[in-house]
Amino acid sequence: MYLANVIVFSVITSIVLGQGNDLENRLQLLEEKITALEEKNSAFGNKFETSKLALTDGLASVENVIDELKIKLSELEEVTNILRVEESCAALGKLGYTQTGTYPIDPDGKSQNLPPVQAFCSLPDGKTSIGGTKQIQIEHCIANLCFQSNVSYDVPLGQMKALVKFSKQCSQEITLKCLLAPTKSNGIDHMKWIDSMGGEHTMTGAACNTQIPALASQSNTITDKTILPIAKVLYGPLVHVGQSGVIEIGPLTCLPFDEIVENLITQNNENITEIIQNINSSIFENHPPKPPCPVEKSNVYLIEGNCFVFDKTARHKDNTKAYCASAFGEHLLGRIHEPRSRSIQNAVLSKWNTFAPGGHCHWLGINDNQSEGTWRYDSDDSKIAFSSWKAGEPNDGASYNCAYQHYSAGAKWVDHPCGSAGCFALCELE
Repeated sequence: MYLANVIVFSVITSIVLGQGNDLENRLQLLEEKITALEEKNSAFGNKFETSKLALTDGLASVENVIDELKIKLSELEEVTNILRVEESCAALGKLGYTQTGTYPIDPDGKSQNLPPVQAFCSLPDGKTSIGGTKQIQIEHCIANLCFQSNVSYDVPLGQMKALVKFSKQCSQEITLKCLLAPTKSNGIDHMKWIDSMGGEHTMTGAACNTQIPALASQSNTITDKTILPIAKVLYGPLVHVGQSGVIEIGPLTCLPFDEIVENLITQNNENITEIIQNINSSIFENHPPKPPCPVEKSNVYLIEGNCFVFDKTARHKDNTKAYCASAFGEHLLGRIHEPRSRSIQNAVLSKWNTFAPGGHCHWLGINDNQSEGTWRYDSDDSKIAFSSWKAGEPNDGASYNCAYQHYSAGAKWVDHPCGSAGCFALCELE
């Protein structure tokens, strides 16, 4: 029995040991396969990272190309927009646009120096408004016309002038919104505006000229297109805290030429030019043209087609004559201003008041040397065309044979001794 058990145990042990060896071999084989898979996985990971980096670089390159294409497209769109922008709202109407609204236009001409501007177009009639509405708050100050402000438009001034030039009619509104801020009191103007040519203008109407402490407004519409747009505003005094004023400048609004009118102008342009040339030739044969006005000088002004020099040195009249004779420069002969119409006198006085604010007398080119009380122009001895004497003047007899104009006298004429010093020079080009 014992022997049998030993034999059985030996057999079992052999079987177990044999199976153990086989299992160990299989485990070793499995480990080798795992190691091989890990090596392959590592190699694949390296290839993946390399491909990923290459793809990232490729995408960055594509994005750069796309950005460059976007810039070029934007530039192309900008050029295209400029080329297709019309010169006026009327041109848009002729192209078939019927929707009133805001459009880009280029009044100075396509692809010229100035960029297109935004305009409000009434279509299809072509009514054009540019410049928008500007509000200027008047600041408190104590002197007459002491507050001054240029009008800043959101479009180039050159485009506004081009629109005016090629339009049939233009207008612009200026309004004072006031609280105890008059445009005029006791005969003195407290508000003025300057046109595009430098001329001064006062406000008409009296809505703000009241002592009632209530808000009011006073508006003027300027329809003389040759002086538009409004360039500057002046106001003063505005002293008290309870006073206030806002100046509102409306947009520049223009109407186009009718097509029939344009055709007539085109058809007759050559004939008109020829007629003008013939007239000029006839005139120039006997009357050479006036020399150009040297407006580059700081005290020289072109007013109503006439050339003037203003000077603040006080002299007696003979010295003023000598000064005026050479005031315009070499080869240009001047003389003391001889007022020959009220319109020219008013235009000159408006500019003089800016030059010498507060007023000072200036000599007039008139005298009554030949016959007491009969006033004549100095240059040609002809009788004066009109007079603007202060009440009670002339009144000082034979020794007062010259005259001056003074703002303290209400801008009226006053007779005066010719040898008396103290008046400024207002010269005109002969």
